[in-house]
Amino acid sequence: MQDLNEVWRGVLKIIEQTMPRKVFVTWFQHTAPMSYENGVFVIGFPNPFTKEWVEKRHTGQIFDALKMNFLDLTELKFVVEIGLANQDDLRKIELKDEPAKRARRVSGGREVSFGDGLRSKALQEKYRLNSFITGPANRVPYAAAQAVAANPGGIYNPFFVYGKVGLGKTHLLQGTGNEILRNNPDAVVVYITSERFVNEVIESIRTRHMKEFKEKYRRVDCLIVDDIQFFSSKTTSQEEFFHTFNDLFDSGKQLIISSDRAPKELNDLDDRLTSRFGMGMVVEVQPPEYETRLAILQEKCMNEGIIIDGEVLSCIAYHIEESVRDLEGVLKSIIAAVKLQGLVPTVGMAMDTIKQLHKAVDVREDFVSSDHGKPLHSGIPSAPVSVSTRNFIRNVDHLMTTVAKYFNISKQDLVGEDRRKEILLPRQICMYIIRKEMDEAYEKIGADFGGKNHTTVLHACHKIEKMLQTDQRIVRDLHAIKQELGLV
Repeated sequence: MQDLNEVWRGVLKIIEQTMPRKVFVTWFQHTAPMSYENGVFVIGFPNPFTKEWVEKRHTGQIFDALKMNFLDLTELKFVVEIGLANQDDLRKIELKDEPAKRARRVSGGREVSFGDGLRSKALQEKYRLNSFITGPANRVPYAAAQAVAANPGGIYNPFFVYGKVGLGKTHLLQGTGNEILRNNPDAVVVYITSERFVNEVIESIRTRHMKEFKEKYRRVDCLIVDDIQFFSSKTTSQEEFFHTFNDLFDSGKQLIISSDRAPKELNDLDDRLTSRFGMGMVVEVQPPEYETRLAILQEKCMNEGIIIDGEVLSCIAYHIEESVRDLEGVLKSIIAAVKLQGLVPTVGMAMDTIKQLHKAVDVREDFVSSDHGKPLHSGIPSAPVSVSTRNFIRNVDHLMTTVAKYFNISKQDLVGEDRRKEILLPRQICMYIIRKEMDEAYEKIGADFGGKNHTTVLHACHKIEKMLQTDQRIVRDLHAIKQELGLV
């Protein structure tokens, strides 16, 4: 019988190569192989969120990796094992959170040498093609990038990507470069901004090292130049790039270029250059539609290992339409508030952040949720609880009013007999808070809720305690209510 832990470690080594180290550790730390019987391999996760994330994205990859060890494998099962979160649980796999060694690349945009004095801004590992969220607006550029990475120097050479600022062009360029390196670790892939190229030209002229400069960029396998429009009116730089372009192209080397405009609209660039840009593949990256914007936000949250309510993300995706960079900027501000101040993100917080960062955006005050960009009402509170308000519990009636408002139901619903889930759960949460924070007797709480039996209250408290161990939404709801009441 094979050692399941060793098998699972082998699977994790395969998965690690497909994502940044920080993301890998976030989602696979403390996982464990639970069993393998009758062709079914069971994998344990410390909480529901990591289980769902891995199950959604890596089931096929894990299955293929396990199949190499278990030829009779027929099914994967993903289960939540709360005990894996405990420090002394010996079943879990510990992953050291340290950067993996990568050849030819350095994270953080530092300088990296490619031999013989050739230096360039390093490709950042966070930019990967498999982490680029696609939708109708960018499906063609993404497919073209995959084709270039699979066959650099082929029919899509040069590869010219254009679009407005903040739409993910740099991600696409560097992701393609990273994929080329993944396919061929010995390749020399250089990413450089056009501004940096111009500065190097100027420095080479000043120091009389133009010969070295001319030779340097002609030894690469793939040259990636970002924001080529910066060459406008810079005659010497255009001349040098023209000759570099020709030399690399004639040698079958890949050229990848980005701009904020299509080649034919780059009026200040030499016609010889713009005509060459159009010889290969020219694609436009357009602003993403609502679904793609929401998917981008969800992916960013997962990469950060943080849970933010879907209504909050919907609010951001609905209001920020033109720029992925702006979209991420709003999300980063909210994540900072969550991590540094311990706040619970709400739709109200999202609106305030959008107003602060993007004054030109028309924020809809009546926004509650959105489906394909259209506001609608749901069971989420229509007037989100402000996390900055501290009222403190005055009495049971005050607490009931606060809970009812949070869940967008009436106080009468709380104390009534309606057992629908959208009513029953808020009622149980309210009973739990009264018991824990006001230390009321079960009989007294039952009386406050229309004369209910004390066993009903006891069951409610036990149920919420159990749900708090596995249901992150309940944790968020309870924390938000407590903040409104001034309890945290």
